[in-house]
Amino acid sequence: MYLKEENLDNLNKEACSGLVVKTNRLVMAIQRLTVTETRLIQMAIVGARENGGLKINEPLYVSAESYSKTFNTSAPSAYEALKEAEERLFNRRFRFLEDGNEVKSQWVTRVKYLDGEFALEITLSPDVVKEITQIDGYEQFFTSYRLEKTSGLKSIYSIRLYELLVQWAKAQKTPIFKLDIFRAQMGLEAGEYKTMSNFKKFVLESSIKEINEKTDLKIDYEQYKKGRKIVGFSFTIKPKNPNKFKRQKISIAEALELSQTVVKGGYAGESEKEAIGRVMNHKDENGNSVYFINASKEDWQAHRNNKKQLTNKIEKKSQEQKWQTIGNTLVDDIYITKHKHQDETYQQAKKRIEKELSLQLELELNRVQEDDRPLWEVLGEKI
Repeated sequence: MYLKEENLDNLNKEACSGLVVKTNRLVMAIQRLTVTETRLIQMAIVGARENGGLKINEPLYVSAESYSKTFNTSAPSAYEALKEAEERLFNRRFRFLEDGNEVKSQWVTRVKYLDGEFALEITLSPDVVKEITQIDGYEQFFTSYRLEKTSGLKSIYSIRLYELLVQWAKAQKTPIFKLDIFRAQMGLEAGEYKTMSNFKKFVLESSIKEINEKTDLKIDYEQYKKGRKIVGFSFTIKPKNPNKFKRQKISIAEALELSQTVVKGGYAGESEKEAIGRVMNHKDENGNSVYFINASKEDWQAHRNNKKQLTNKIEKKSQEQKWQTIGNTLVDDIYITKHKHQDETYQQAKKRIEKELSLQLELELNRVQEDDRPLWEVLGEKI
C-alpha cells in the first residue's frame, strides 16, 4: 500500500489504528535490531500515529501489558523483553544515505524503565522522528502496514523482509536487490550465514515460508547469477485472497471493548448483547462488515466465567495493591496509567487521582443533598 505524505494526516484516527508508517529510506536503512527491539520501535511508531503525531524529544510509553497483548506473549516474557530492550536499545545504530552521503544515527536518544509500572518510556532520535512524521509538501512514498500483520512473525529476518517487500506490494514485483546490500538490510554481519546454501536455508527461505503462512502476503523469489555466482534476488508479491473481503474474528470481550472505543453509537443502559450487535453491524468505508463475533452458547458461558474470575482477581489485587473504588470508578493500575501525567511517578499520579475523584464525588453528593428535586431527577442529569 502506498500513501502520499501530504495525504497521510487526512487519515482519521480509526483508520490509523495499529498503523506503522515509515519512509522507505528508513525501511531500506542498514539495521541490526533484535525481534524485541523491532517490536518496540513498531509500537512506538503506532503510538505516535494514534496520538496525532510525534515531536522531537517526546517520550513514548510502552507497557509490558500492551506488549503482551499485541504480540500474544505471556506477562513474564513481556516484562523480560522490556528489561532486555532497556539495556540494549539505547546503543543501537543504523545507517542511511542522505544526498548521496552516508549518515549514522541512533534509533533512540533516551530509554527509561519504569519499574513500578512494568513499562518503558522511549524517546526516538530526531532522525527517526523526521523519517516517520515529516511532511514537507513533496511527494514521497511510505511503507505502511497494520501492526497485526507482523505481530505473529517470530523471526527478525521475516519482519525485515516483510518491511522491505511491502513497499512494492502495489507493483507486485521488486527490483533486483544486490546480494551484499540485501544481506546488510536483513541485518547480517559479514561472517553470518556466509555460504549461499546456509543463507538461503536459514534466512531467505525460512523468512518467505513464515511470511506466506502468517501474513497477508504471498511472496516468491528469483535469483540472479553472474557466471556461476548468485549476485542478487528479486521478489514477486501477491495479496492473499485479493478479491475476497475477510471479516475479522473476535471474542465477546474484544467486541465489548470495541463498542466503547472504535464503534460509535453506544447509549446508557445498553446491554452487552446490544453492544455486540452494534459491533457486528459496523461497516468499513466500502460497506463491508468488519467484525465477526464468536458468540455461541459456549462462548457466552466462557465470557461469564472469565468476568467472574476477573472480578475476583481485581478484588484480590485491590486488597493487595490498596486500590480504591471511588464512586463507580475503580482506581486500578490501568486507570492510573491512563490518567498519569508524563512528569509524575506512579505513586504521585495515584495520590492525585484519588484526591481528585474523592473531591468530585464529595461535590456531587453535596449537590444532590442541596437540590430539592427527587434524587432520580438530579442523578438523571449526570447520566
